[in-house]
Amino acid sequence: MKKKWILLILFGIAVIVSLTLSYFPGTTERSVSADNPSAVKEEKKKDSIPVFGRIDYQVTFAQGDVYHTGFPFILSGFNAPRIKVMTTTDTAIINGYGGNDIIALWYDVTGDLTWYATAGGPGDDKVCWVLADTIGKAIYLTGYISQTAIFSDRSVTSQGERDLFLAKYDYNRKLQWVVSGGSARSDVSMFNDKGEPVEPMFLMINNSGVHVYATFFGECTFGSITQACNPNGSLLGITYDPANGKVRQIALNPPDPTNH
Repeated sequence: MKKKWILLILFGIAVIVSLTLSYFPGTTERSVSADNPSAVKEEKKKDSIPVFGRIDYQVTFAQGDVYHTGFPFILSGFNAPRIKVMTTTDTAIINGYGGNDIIALWYDVTGDLTWYATAGGPGDDKVCWVLADTIGKAIYLTGYISQTAIFSDRSVTSQGERDLFLAKYDYNRKLQWVVSGGSARSDVSMFNDKGEPVEPMFLMINNSGVHVYATFFGECTFGSITQACNPNGSLLGITYDPANGKVRQIALNPPDPTNH
């Protein structure tokens, strides 16, 4: 009889544990393959912190859209209280800023994470382009911010619902400068005035400066320069001084930069 009661108690404990595990299933993450970065598979992980590290079949990118812009960069977003970033030299725990935040990752040819940058604020922020200047040994990020976004020890605030930002870092991840600009509306549109999807931004650098192309609506301000745009949207080509981030010139409806 005593043995029977012990077995019943053990069975009850097993049922309770099973129900508890089924109710708290753990976190679901996205695995990114080195051969196919867009491949997604479901995977359980004990640690709920999104992890960004070496690219191979086991590395997981939890929460946020991960996509390539051409090797060795990956742009991503994250929406989490904190994330873990593992590079070849250190491991860091970074607090989230609120909303959808920015992370840019730079890998070497072996798949090791060697450089990263994060930024964001309470609104939804996104990095759309990243560009390495191998001559000037700098890395440029551009995209859009909502509300106030923090970049290292500096911050920029949008004039409307969504504004352009451009940030320059050195190879040691030190922020050199960050600037923003736009109108009182939602700029850096994903659609033209006909409602057709378009590339939201384009970034390039040459001898005349750093050039950002994006769509803006109404009257826009970039530093001390004001530019009138069509209320339905105008393409602007903005040239920045790589030394300090000041606007050198603005071109209204320039030729499509992707055709050059």
